Amino acid sequence: MAVGRIGRPYGIRGWVHVHSSMDPPEALLLHRPWLLAPVPGRRRDVPLWSEIAIQRVRRHGTAFVAWLGECADRNDAQALTGTLVGLPRSSLPVLEEDEYYWADLLGCRVCLEDGAELGTVKELFETGANDVMVVVGERERLVPFVLGETVIAVDLKRRDIVVDWDRSF
Repeated sequence: MAVGRIGRPYGIRGWVHVHSSMDPPEALLLHRPWLLAPVPGRRRDVPLWSEIAIQRVRRHGTAFVAWLGECADRNDAQALTGTLVGLPRSSLPVLEEDEYYWADLLGCRVCLEDGAELGTVKELFETGANDVMVVVGERERLVPFVLGETVIAVDLKRRDIVVDWDRSF
């Protein structure tokens, strides 16, 4: 499950910037192992979700820097730029009812209460007030992910999300 991304190189000795999408961001530092996967369509030389050795990691500004076992120098670090950081699901906490990992919502079909399909969840992002789903169908829509208000039901087994949303938005 993707929980971050490798950024640009840091220095010349193989360190990289790491951006966490966990809440709080420091939670990423508590989990091992890290898994790496290429960004779809960008890199083909990194196997999907391969384990990587983390030699050292520390806070740096609002993100982190890490020295990964496979990075001997800046060139190695540069080759990982944009790579997704993931964790095995078994290392993540079990969620309460009506809690969801974003990765589980990606690709779900989004429908109105009358069954009309709006599209599928392409991505999610945080606004501060609430999370927002980017739903792509005949056009792209931004739908707030607010359970009990805009989001009426989530069925992960069927990969469906039912929303109360004006189809013209």
